[in-house]
Amino acid sequence: EEQERARLLEESLHALAKEHHALEQSLGGYVSPPTTARGMSMQINPLGSSREYFDVPSDDEFYEARSHVSHMDEDTASVISETMADRRNILEEWQPDGYRTSLPCPAISRAEFSLWAFLKDCIGKDLSRVTMPVVFNEPLSFTQRVAESLTYAYLLDRASASDDPVLRLQYVSAFAVSHYACDVFRTGKPFNPLLGETYELEREDLDFRVVCEQVSHHPPVTALHCESPNYRLHFSIQSKIKFWGKGVEVHPVGRLTLELLRHDEVYTWNLINTCVHNIIVGKIWVEHFGGLDIRNHSNNLRAHLNFKSCGWFGRDLHVVEGTIQSPSKETLCYMSGKWPEELIAMPPSAGPLLVSPTPPLSSSPQPHPRSGDGAAATSASEGDHVEANGIMPLATAGSDSVTVSGAAAADGAVLSGSLSCSPIEPRPILKRSASMAMLEQAEGSRLLWRAAAMPPGYDEFYGMTNFSYCLNELLAGMERKIAPTDSRLRPDIRHLEEGNAEQSAAEKHRLEEKQRAARKAREQRQEQWEPRWFQESMNTYTETKEWVYKGGYWERKNYDMCPDIF
Repeated sequence: EEQERARLLEESLHALAKEHHALEQSLGGYVSPPTTARGMSMQINPLGSSREYFDVPSDDEFYEARSHVSHMDEDTASVISETMADRRNILEEWQPDGYRTSLPCPAISRAEFSLWAFLKDCIGKDLSRVTMPVVFNEPLSFTQRVAESLTYAYLLDRASASDDPVLRLQYVSAFAVSHYACDVFRTGKPFNPLLGETYELEREDLDFRVVCEQVSHHPPVTALHCESPNYRLHFSIQSKIKFWGKGVEVHPVGRLTLELLRHDEVYTWNLINTCVHNIIVGKIWVEHFGGLDIRNHSNNLRAHLNFKSCGWFGRDLHVVEGTIQSPSKETLCYMSGKWPEELIAMPPSAGPLLVSPTPPLSSSPQPHPRSGDGAAATSASEGDHVEANGIMPLATAGSDSVTVSGAAAADGAVLSGSLSCSPIEPRPILKRSASMAMLEQAEGSRLLWRAAAMPPGYDEFYGMTNFSYCLNELLAGMERKIAPTDSRLRPDIRHLEEGNAEQSAAEKHRLEEKQRAARKAREQRQEQWEPRWFQESMNTYTETKEWVYKGGYWERKNYDMCPDIF
């Protein structure tokens, strides 16, 4: 079986090599890569080095080759590129006071590095034991990327403030969708956390604080605990990876648990799959797909959101569609939007007014690669409405309401309330797709969430958002307050953020060797690793084991017991 996988991978990569060579020839033998404003380039080439760089991923990470490799033509790529580029002007500006508005240095140019040259030497090898050169990383640890899911935490505050159970679930749904909005331009891989690595984020302006810890190395598991006066959120996540020859699929394992304290409600939902396309040839782009199911365990209301696959020629690019249903399966509202942009709720009387798909191109369609296991079934939207860009106002407040009453809830309770039709406060709109504006103007519709605008020059800084810029910022005096295991203190990430890839690669290798030595020492002493801030327990709502916060971190009295990992 392993030989067959290696053979299929070799055939796929050989075909890609020919395609890559033909592309180089058509451009005069040189493919111009994306460049930064400073035109920075590397003076070293880790790909040609005799030193082996090993990462610290799970043994459960696996890669599979497939003989059928999809190819997206230039017209399709153009549709996707234009759609994503429009987001620069679609969304509202937001920047908190007191935080930096960019990184110290633009992303290092990848002009001198070939991912194909790296992968062709890995045919038949266990790729889970080989790391990518740091030039393909972004200057964040995965612990920080996990904390980034709180970018739009204000949606949870709005859910807490509402007395309508349907509206609360709508805002929780919007928060679940917003989790993915920061990924749309991100093509760099975050650094794998070291065992025992932590990360804290305390945002007084957003009224929450987060602590994360890498609780397991084999398999790699990251745990998060967030607390606020209005809610508590916790989850632990493990990601499994499949390599397809031209793209990578990430299948996260784990469920999120949210407690709305004022209402004594508990919500749980799953994470969806991610595909990174064109990692060898073409423009890299990110797609999220699959079904996301949210359950309110207090009244048994449920929301189902379908993140649609891009489909043939970008037809359903970024589209999210869903419903909220009562315990008796009655549809209480429809939801529709695009995960990098916004989510809109509509009452049942409006019917399933869905986002107009991108019209199919004249070329014959190409199948989208998808693994058979765990991939949610998706279907193409009906209709061939052409999207156009234009200035559209927000929906005006309406007097109609949809009453939700008599729905049988858990333990015999009865829900009652109304779905208000008046939208949230107006926000500036510069440029939006006509289909989204039409949805928002539908009678009784409500704009639940809209993503913040991308900051100026985001394409030079790893495609990060304003919130992302703050994650690794080390403010004055912070190093004396945070734990010595905090991701901000990792020297390899700090060097990459400052544009020094050579020192970053050297520090990364040193940290990994130090971690291996520590693991061997524990084995000799026959000691088991025990996380400092989290413990494994059974989640009574999901009936699965997860890592939960055991307290003590914010008291800042026990940092002397933290391991020396840096």
